[in-house]
Amino acid sequence: MSSKRKGITVKGFMRGVGSQSGLTLLELCIVILILSILVSIVVPVLLDCRRKADRVTAEYNLKIGGGCLNRLYFKMLDYGPSPDGVDSYRDFGPPENMRSGGEFQSQGYVSVGAEYMSSYETKIKWADLQVEGGSSPPVASADISPALLATSPYGFTVAGVYVSGALKQDGPEIAQDWSLLPGKICVVENRYFWDGGWHENVKNMYVTLITLEHCGVAHYLTMRQGGIADYGCFDWKNGQGNPGEGWKDDEKPVASNPPADSSPAPGGDTPPDVTPPADTTPTEPGGDTPPGDVTPPPDVTPPPETQPTQPTEPGDTPQPPWSVVQDVRIEPEVINLKSNGDFTVFIEMEFREGHSVNDIDPTSMTCFGAKALSCTISSDNKLVVKFDRRDLENVPVGDQVLFTVNGRFKNNGPTFEGYDTVCVTHG
Repeated sequence: MSSKRKGITVKGFMRGVGSQSGLTLLELCIVILILSILVSIVVPVLLDCRRKADRVTAEYNLKIGGGCLNRLYFKMLDYGPSPDGVDSYRDFGPPENMRSGGEFQSQGYVSVGAEYMSSYETKIKWADLQVEGGSSPPVASADISPALLATSPYGFTVAGVYVSGALKQDGPEIAQDWSLLPGKICVVENRYFWDGGWHENVKNMYVTLITLEHCGVAHYLTMRQGGIADYGCFDWKNGQGNPGEGWKDDEKPVASNPPADSSPAPGGDTPPDVTPPADTTPTEPGGDTPPGDVTPPPDVTPPPETQPTQPTEPGDTPQPPWSVVQDVRIEPEVINLKSNGDFTVFIEMEFREGHSVNDIDPTSMTCFGAKALSCTISSDNKLVVKFDRRDLENVPVGDQVLFTVNGRFKNNGPTFEGYDTVCVTHG
């Protein structure tokens, strides 16, 4: 008895799958082909989405860290001049839980490092990074300390991870565990990077922050007295990467062997028979422009033995804050990017004398690119801001996504920002 199969329908195919005879060779080949096509399409898309989300998170965390340092610096200025007259990232009136430490007992202050920042901004995880060894030969610099000589092995080590002022992880087992760093803001306390090399952080006048992507790209930002001194990206190289061999934002990495007619990459050695032009000595850019918008001024040589000055152009100098954000709460705690509806941000603030919540410009409130739908004041004097989740832009998906809410006071007053973490899903 013979039978003819003119074609395979979906119903017939599924009936064959459930029969005892199983799949024919043709049917098995079709299944494998379909699966391979799906995998070849889906996997690259998923990997690309993860890379983009990873990069956005690293850049965003760096911006948040810079904002925290900026607010903290002006908060310290409110305390008055430091005993030695040097404006720096040192707190001579630290929180009570830090006054028993050895640094405060011996020096009378607490340096702004990962531990300190975790007490100041409790919703962020901070890591203490140490830079060991030299990274470049001495360079001409307006700073009071020369770049460090490469006399010992160079590299980063993780000294500790802090959350809410408490040490969560430390010890030799985490010293080279780079998997801990993505999603955290790293503070390099013992040194800072500027002008092509690492320098000893004398009197803590600088702070260098680093964030790391899973793919091994590191982002760094060096702050000096409320302004940006240096920034960029570099290849982490398993903890051996040098920011001096990096690039700015979306630029391509500099070549490891520059052509003979070009100047060496920052932080690198000068190629034989190549001398950088005397009028291209890098100088320290000032101002509070966020990473990506800062262009170091060309052909400007800093005067010898002088410290870099703060910006003087109108609008470049950050204004002292009129408030301190005490707490931010976002409801709901789970946000589905594919669903409709809004979410609400409750902001509790402490204001300086002469200012109140009524001085805030409601049209200035933003969150991940979304503008506020409404901005009201609750009975307990909290700022209540509503956003449409469909207006959010470039939000990474994850269990602990850091949301930043930005605002400004009326009449072009100072800006402020606050943070909360929520779970973000995509369907």
